[in-house]
Amino acid sequence: MITPIWKILLLMSVLGLTLSYQATVKLDQRTYMVSYTLRNGHLTTVRISSGYMEIIDPNGLRIGNADIVDPVEIAPGGQATLKIHVVLTEPLSVLTKRYAAEERVTFRGHIMYDTGWLSWLLGSGKLEFDEKVPIGMILEYLGLYGVE
Repeated sequence: MITPIWKILLLMSVLGLTLSYQATVKLDQRTYMVSYTLRNGHLTTVRISSGYMEIIDPNGLRIGNADIVDPVEIAPGGQATLKIHVVLTEPLSVLTKRYAAEERVTFRGHIMYDTGWLSWLLGSGKLEFDEKVPIGMILEYLGLYGVE
């Protein structure tokens, strides 16, 4: 079942989870490692075991995908580094010339999660998302602007 992004953000808010960008490391012309600090609130331990996303252009062509590198477990009040491995189908400079920042693309994927003792109320398992958003927003979220 697809979960709207706003519901995922609401779940994060209830749990007190915050995500802040750390850095992007360019590994080659099409591959990046993006790091975020994930801080947990004080309710329960949160586990993120895996995740996958893809970016689909308006014509239905996949132009990028990403995976969560390692599972994270964050105790109440704690924090962890969430690393995402991003692979583009073409170099970023080619994609940014082809698509205007406001061009809407499909951002879809899933996150496998567990909310510990609150799973009975807040759930656990697979959060699937499928949203149309401007490509500029996705590139900014992934920290890819200014990397090349």
